[in-house]
Amino acid sequence: MVHVGLLKPFKGDPPASPPPLPPLHHGAVVLAPERALRARLYRGVHQILVQWQGAPPSSASWEDLAEFQERYPAFQLEDELLHEGGRDVMWGKVYKRRSKKTQEVG
Repeated sequence: MVHVGLLKPFKGDPPASPPPLPPLHHGAVVLAPERALRARLYRGVHQILVQWQGAPPSSASWEDLAEFQERYPAFQLEDELLHEGGRDVMWGKVYKRRSKKTQEVG
């Protein structure tokens, strides 16, 4: 509900037609990926940060890579995102704690 005192008169030309509605599937909006921004290994699961078409950059979301490739098999991921050991993503690398050096008391 909106109070009538908050309304302002419309100025300008009205649009020729309303903007098209996004595609729907069972009442939910079907998003289409625009591009993959980054990749990461999170809790043993490979994920990519996806920017969605028609959505603001703040709505980018981390998606599991395997599920994303099943839903969007035709979407081309950049090779550098999935490159072994590339940039800030180190897939397959296991962190090993350095052993502590014991100091001898003399």
